[in-house]
Amino acid sequence: MTIIGFNFSKLLAEQRRAAKGTLKIGTNVKLDDVHQTDLSFDDERGAIKVAFTYIVTYDPDIGGVELKGDILFMQEKKVIGALVKDWGAKKSLPKKLSSALVNAIMQKCTLQAIIMTRDIGLPPPMPMPKLKSSSKVKVKEDEHKPSPPVKKKKK
Repeated sequence: MTIIGFNFSKLLAEQRRAAKGTLKIGTNVKLDDVHQTDLSFDDERGAIKVAFTYIVTYDPDIGGVELKGDILFMQEKKVIGALVKDWGAKKSLPKKLSSALVNAIMQKCTLQAIIMTRDIGLPPPMPMPKLKSSSKVKVKEDEHKPSPPVKKKKK
C-alpha cells in the first residue's frame, strides 16, 4: 500500500467551557466509506479513496474536535475489487490494511488536533512531553567526548 494523497474536508474545534479538574480525553477514528478511483498514470495499479472521521472527546464535556477527510492509496487492480466488495458487504477492510490506514490517519489528525486545541484553549488530545528537573543531573563520562579525528590517507 502506497499512500498518495491525504485531504481534510472538515476541521471543527469547539470549546464549550474552561477545563477544570481531572479530564478524560478520548480519540476515535472511523472509516466512513471506501471506493475505487482510477489513476491515469498506472495501468497495473489503481487507487482507493477512504473517507474518515477523527473525533476527540472530553469528559466532562468541555469541547471537542472533529476532523473529516479522505486518504488515497495505491493498490494492485486485482486486489481493489475484492476490497471494495468486502467493504460494501461487511463495512470492514482486512486487519493489516485498516491498521496501516488508521495509523496514517492518526498521525496526521493528531498533529492537526494539537494545533487546533492549542489555538482555542483546549487540552491537547495526547500528553505533551515534559522535562523533569532534578537537583542532580548524571552525565555519563563517554556521552560528551568528541569523536576521534579522521585520519587522512596518504597518496
